[in-house]
Amino acid sequence: MIKRLRIKFIIANMCVLFALMISIFFSAYFYMQNKSNAEIDKFLDTLIASNGLGTPIKDQPQSDVAHMTSATPLKWFSIKLDTTNQIIQLNFEYSSLEQSIVTLYAYTALESGKDTGKIEGYGYKIIQTDYGKLIVFADQRIQNGMLENLLNFIYVVSIISFIILLILSVFLSRLVSKPVEVAFKKQKEFITNSGHELKTPLAIISANIQIFEQEYEANKYTTEIKTQTDRMNKLIASLLTLAKTEVMQQKSEVTFDLSKLVYNAILSYEIVVFEMGKHLVIDIQDSLMIFGSIDDISILVNILIDNAIKYSTEKSKIYISLSEQNKKKILTIKNQCRQIDDINSIFDRFYRLDNSRARETGGYGLGLSIAKNIVENHRGKIVAKVNQATEFTITVML
Repeated sequence: MIKRLRIKFIIANMCVLFALMISIFFSAYFYMQNKSNAEIDKFLDTLIASNGLGTPIKDQPQSDVAHMTSATPLKWFSIKLDTTNQIIQLNFEYSSLEQSIVTLYAYTALESGKDTGKIEGYGYKIIQTDYGKLIVFADQRIQNGMLENLLNFIYVVSIISFIILLILSVFLSRLVSKPVEVAFKKQKEFITNSGHELKTPLAIISANIQIFEQEYEANKYTTEIKTQTDRMNKLIASLLTLAKTEVMQQKSEVTFDLSKLVYNAILSYEIVVFEMGKHLVIDIQDSLMIFGSIDDISILVNILIDNAIKYSTEKSKIYISLSEQNKKKILTIKNQCRQIDDINSIFDRFYRLDNSRARETGGYGLGLSIAKNIVENHRGKIVAKVNQATEFTITVML
């Protein structure tokens, strides 16, 4: 349980911190990208304002002209076309491209049908003029390279940060879960110790009642004492079993035939089912092998079958199936029962559907909690669901 708590803490912590870190990094990246695009766009507007010649025109600020000529690190060129899209004038003094490439870029931009865009690292704009069209290009490759380097830097920093955050999260998970682990350990020790301590007086009470009944005639009071003593013994046994499954002690695990184990467990309940007027419908795939604790899996199967028999409606059918899907062993137990309102609490300790009926059946609300611990200890999953309000199904994946 503590291990699962640590894992959940690490996952939650990593998700929050990593999402925050990625948000900050990529916000900075997109900010730089938008800023770069805005600067290129402004530069292209400045070129358009100069009629694509790089020389001042009437009412144009001198600062804009200075920004687009030799004072700027950007390379640019412009093309003027007539109404038939024939080139009138090329101005590529501030570009290292050949005339053929400049011409190719111009007609590629025209064919795109867009007034603005990018071609091989060059941003462009097209405007309609009195003589035809003006196309201006600006070299964005330096800015694109800087953005690419920034993105690579973000990737590297993200990986390094992820590793550092993971190490810190593991350390913090141990630090945070330490008080919980101590409290949990003390709780388990208390349950175990108190359970063993209670066994002795209960054994003495049972022995004294037997001696009393031998010397004196049994009556309703001695019978009630024996009944309650037996109930207490069963409750203590259930609590000790629950404590053992939650502690997750190292147990001997072997490969065994799960099909045979389930079938043998069913055989032990056949007489009980027959006397109760109920029916078993069995579908077990042969020779399904599994690696785990035979004792724990046997407890699991018996709990689920016993639970299905006890809480099924009169003269109903109980379906038990075992199969293999995607290398997972699927044990399904389905029975007819009364309506269950709170299906989410079915695996909680001491949860019972009907307290009055639980006394009749001898239930304490611990069986499914024990079953859940056993399944999780075997790295499996247990799911309960209600179909049509009266059909209760438990599926175990091991």
